[in-house]
Amino acid sequence: MITNKKDLNKVLRAACMIYAIVISLTFTGLLTATFFVILPEAGVHSSTVKKAMAGVAFMAYGTSAIALFIRSRIKKDIGSDCE
Repeated sequence: MITNKKDLNKVLRAACMIYAIVISLTFTGLLTATFFVILPEAGVHSSTVKKAMAGVAFMAYGTSAIALFIRSRIKKDIGSDCE
């Protein structure tokens, strides 16, 4: 059980970092496989499909960036109250 702000700060910062790492690594692998393995084997060379995949990548990496931004704000805002 989290009893004070310092413990909450540590848990939230760790969760944001883990989320950013896991999502980035997962989508990097998935997009690499999709662009270089799955699409050429299926014979799909459509720019529309590639644009859609780029949109998915933007959303995935964007949420990782947001998580890292939140992590930095937690350190500045909550962390200053803990000391």
